[in-house]
Amino acid sequence: DKAAGLTQKLLDVSRKGTSSRECVDLHAIIHAAKAQLERNLDGRIRVHVQLDATQFSLFGDPTQLQSVIVNLGLNARDAMPNGGELRISTADVDIAADDVRRTSFVMSPGPHVELVVRDTGIGMTPAVAQRVFEPYFTTKAMGSGSGLGLAAVYSAIVDHRGAIEFDTEAGVGTSFRVWLPVDPQATGRGGPSSHTLTRASGRILLVDDEELVRNVAARMLRSLGYEVVMAEDGVRALEVYQAERERIDLVILDMLMPRLDGRQ
Repeated sequence: DKAAGLTQKLLDVSRKGTSSRECVDLHAIIHAAKAQLERNLDGRIRVHVQLDATQFSLFGDPTQLQSVIVNLGLNARDAMPNGGELRISTADVDIAADDVRRTSFVMSPGPHVELVVRDTGIGMTPAVAQRVFEPYFTTKAMGSGSGLGLAAVYSAIVDHRGAIEFDTEAGVGTSFRVWLPVDPQATGRGGPSSHTLTRASGRILLVDDEELVRNVAARMLRSLGYEVVMAEDGVRALEVYQAERERIDLVILDMLMPRLDGRQ
């Protein structure tokens, strides 16, 4: 999981990762990010959410957007080793054409939602603030951080044609401000896309030498409506298949197994 997470951050920073764009509810994403953060925050850090934006439907990648909020929250956590307050808020903002011309970000004038993530932490020195979005730059001890969290945030915001700025004061705290364009095609307040799983039928032979993998995969398949029969290696799989081949609709097998592997 850690390797996959690091790889995704590298792809996000280089903007070569795959992204899924859809109409998303930013407030729902914030609530999901808050729940994720609360599992990783010191109990002395209090989280406050104030969602005042009335237009919060965006066209974007929900995973990337949630990662933006989580990364900003984790950055705030690291700035409050003795506890404090983490505030996440939204508001409606109209970006004027003059504002677009003045910014270095690629933006379009019009309605935007402003996302603010504020902490009461130790703040940043001017030297650190100059490099905060730089890939691989970190103030953490060796082995404690990749320096990709805020770089990934910056790349994601740019990828969504938004903008990000921050204010910081040593001993007082830091505020990150993000502006994201409202989805012009959205009707009403929008919301996360819903995916309905179709109930399936059929008998599957599941072959894997790891018991944990077999059991978890079998539970997932059964939850979809399939009947599952299991085998722990290739030899046992052949025995089961020869006995029940007329009733088996599909075989899912591991390629690396003792005695007889998947390819054999």
